[in-house]
Amino acid sequence: MRNRCPSAADARAGWRQWAAVALLALPMLMTALDTSVLYLALPHLSLALGATSVQQLWILDIYVFLVAGLLMTMGTVGERIGRRRLLLAGAAAFGAASVLAAYSTSVAMLVVARAAMGIAGAALLPTALSLISCIFVDARRRAAAIAIGSSCVMIGAAIGPVAGGLLLGRFWWGSVFLVGAVGMVVLLAAGPLILPEYRRAEVKRPDLTSVVLSLVAILSVVYGVKELARNGWHPIHIVMIVAGASVGAAFLFRQRFLADPLVNLSLFRRRRFTGAFVVMLGSQIVLGGTYVFIPLYLQLVQGFTPVHAGAWLVPQSVTAVVSTQLSLYFVRRFPLSAVLAGALIVCMTGCVLLVAGSGLWLVIAGSLVLYLGVLPVVTLASDLVVGSVDAAGAGSVSSLLQTNNHLGSAVGLAFLGSIGSAVYRGATELPLGLRADQAEQAKEGLSGALAVAARLPAGDGDRLVDSARQGFVMSMHVVGGLGALAMLALAVFAFILLRPRPGPGDGPRGGVSTTGAARRARSAPSAPRK
Repeated sequence: MRNRCPSAADARAGWRQWAAVALLALPMLMTALDTSVLYLALPHLSLALGATSVQQLWILDIYVFLVAGLLMTMGTVGERIGRRRLLLAGAAAFGAASVLAAYSTSVAMLVVARAAMGIAGAALLPTALSLISCIFVDARRRAAAIAIGSSCVMIGAAIGPVAGGLLLGRFWWGSVFLVGAVGMVVLLAAGPLILPEYRRAEVKRPDLTSVVLSLVAILSVVYGVKELARNGWHPIHIVMIVAGASVGAAFLFRQRFLADPLVNLSLFRRRRFTGAFVVMLGSQIVLGGTYVFIPLYLQLVQGFTPVHAGAWLVPQSVTAVVSTQLSLYFVRRFPLSAVLAGALIVCMTGCVLLVAGSGLWLVIAGSLVLYLGVLPVVTLASDLVVGSVDAAGAGSVSSLLQTNNHLGSAVGLAFLGSIGSAVYRGATELPLGLRADQAEQAKEGLSGALAVAARLPAGDGDRLVDSARQGFVMSMHVVGGLGALAMLALAVFAFILLRPRPGPGDGPRGGVSTTGAARRARSAPSAPRK
């Protein structure tokens, strides 16, 4: 069957619909957990396989590159072959690649497995979101379902270090990959029984030129910004970013003349659709550049183990889930623009707390408040974007939304990370007598300074540690301050641009921004015709 998703006449949400949401949240949880746990397992697998520093970067980055590069293409493929079919195929591929990664006997084998996981991940993420949009016709239930998926991404990222530490303490390094395989087995077993299928009645073959252009553009930009964040400003990195942006411009120009484009540019003529995209992009940039400091602070400044640091981050995910449910309550009583602006002000407050001091509890409070605001922003903006199109367009819009999030995180890490690195280098004072290679390593980052200090005499080593930690905290303060200003600007932008205005709506299904007054107006009897 081509379309078995509920219609407006069947809008009630029973146990089957919520069970489907739980299944669709599973790949979001597993992919986030897999990414976060790999950072903890990397030293162990590098020692076992003899991976060099360059090979370690490929093990980490090949997954991100392929996910970001193939998201938009996979959205179109799902419309053609069926969203559930693509989801289950991605789950099978992700599970098999996870087993291959777990039992890899060489670096090359592990890189190939991670590449396969990236291709599968690109099929899983947008398809899961578009199926959620297809399952729920009612805007309130759809927003709650999207909130569950977004919460699972946050929870997976937070519990990854804890779960990885427990596994690595009892099993070999490959065990961290088997968690994802188990999750995919559950999805494959229950998916055909619970998940609905959706396939557009008429869809043309994807434009291969557009596929190649989008892949080249996104890979070039993501590679350039990641290298910029890792190694600083270099002409080749700028060339990659400019080249990717130029190819991206050619891709967008081509979409204007296609009957069935990968990206429907006419959607951006809708004020609220464009506004929600800008809010999502801006918040992901700030989060990508700011939040990376928190686990580094816990491990390198406070001296916690990765498992201990991960445990400090778990309550933030729980708080974020609660705040999302509260935002869904508020958005039924106040305009969406006001609730989104309020959530962004909460994010701004979290960034301000990161600037206010360097004590453990203050930093934890800042990160907790930041999470308190950011998940409602992601949930409400995502629902507004997905709700702006009908079920037929949900696949491509979900892919575009996921690509937007990946690019925002990468740009934030590169831009704000580069500023933080510059502040750190300027604030860190090195002891006299260091060799050139030691000075360069200490200036690269706090972890490098700690490694150099461990090889120095006690007095010089202690002074370097104190100075490097102060430089790191100062860089966190500067980046937090910039994040606060950006969140304030986004709050003003959201409040002004996303305000409801009289006239036609912004999409066929709408979002969760219906206020009590609007509902009462719709339910009031209409005037009799003359």
